[in-house]
Amino acid sequence: MASPEPERLEAAARQVLSGHQLRGVLYVVAGAGLWGLNGVVGQVVLSGHGISTQWLVMMRLAGAGLLLLLWFRPRFPRQYWRRLLVYGVLGIAAVQYTYFAAIHETNAATATFLQYTSIPMIATWQLLRGQSRLTLWLGLALPAATAGTLLLAAGGGGSLAVSPLGLVLGLLSAVTAAIYILASVPLIRVIGAWPTTTWGFVIGAVPLLVWSPPWAVQPTGNLPLLAALMVFVVLAGTLVAFGLFISSLHHISPTEAAIAGTAEPVVAAAAAYLILGINLRPLQYAGGALILVAVLLLRRPEQAT
Repeated sequence: MASPEPERLEAAARQVLSGHQLRGVLYVVAGAGLWGLNGVVGQVVLSGHGISTQWLVMMRLAGAGLLLLLWFRPRFPRQYWRRLLVYGVLGIAAVQYTYFAAIHETNAATATFLQYTSIPMIATWQLLRGQSRLTLWLGLALPAATAGTLLLAAGGGGSLAVSPLGLVLGLLSAVTAAIYILASVPLIRVIGAWPTTTWGFVIGAVPLLVWSPPWAVQPTGNLPLLAALMVFVVLAGTLVAFGLFISSLHHISPTEAAIAGTAEPVVAAAAAYLILGINLRPLQYAGGALILVAVLLLRRPEQAT
């Protein structure tokens, strides 16, 4: 019996590989879509139900952290408690608070686009620390991200289309997102993705529990609807979204996941328009597109390695 031809084996291997890659991309896009939709749901909660930003973030982190703790039961890595403290408080808790505060001051689409300037911020930080070198792509990405932010803020009008406080909060969410990403990398390498995520949520929830405990709320409006929206925030917008993203890394590279993750601001903009009727100015959409272009440009060198 003749053995299969090498060409057939190579084609079969490519088919299996492409199937795994497709699954990974679909995981990321689905997770990013849930993150984008979660921003719109959060805007509905904040604007229509008398809920404070800190209470919403506290419930999200505490609820998701408790469920992950019960499911995975990871051992606490005491030797890394300082890193986990920075990651949980200055990373996860800070980025969630500033992001939803930016949504409250602006809208889900604008806040999400502004948060994506964290990628150029990380590239600049690594360049200043000598961890990367100046390339053509970086040289194009940084002015693109800057121009995109300016267009998103001004929108081409005579006055700011985004309030100064909303702009500051959006950029702070980008800074804290950069801290979150940079702090997570060494932790994931030594203790794993799910333990890092679990303990990050739990630790990040502690100061918010002190600031705004679960009973410190006087909700208004349709309470069953509010309960359903909060279930979505904790389960779909947090646990499922993070689970899909982490699962995607078993099938595709972090670079491919980051590129596919740019679906998040697109979904946020579309959902804000379809659900809330929020429509950005044309130049603001152009600004958001420039920010996404900057993110994609910064991923080019990694693809070549």
